[in-house]
Amino acid sequence: MRYTPDLYRMEFDDLFSIKRQNEIMMVVDAIKRFKPTKLAFEVVKSEENLLNDEYEKFLDGEMKLKIDEIHQFGFRIAAELNHINKFLLNRFTCILYCFTLKGYALSN
Repeated sequence: MRYTPDLYRMEFDDLFSIKRQNEIMMVVDAIKRFKPTKLAFEVVKSEENLLNDEYEKFLDGEMKLKIDEIHQFGFRIAAELNHINKFLLNRFTCILYCFTLKGYALSN
């Protein structure tokens, strides 16, 4: 998985299995229903260029998705919604953004 300074890393089963990929696509489809105009990813700033390169390769069909939330969720959602720009956030900003998104989801 991509390095982020998480407090705890979980162990998980094969995310490339049909079952897990179907579950991931259910989440992707649910998020797409919100029709977000921007996607924000929690990434270490020094990896910004690498992430942009990976996304371009993914769009061009030159790269398979890796096992991390940015590839499995973010790239898929961004591509299906025809997003070009990606927004990188530090952990504090991401927490505020996620709570704002949760509040919106609960009220609508």
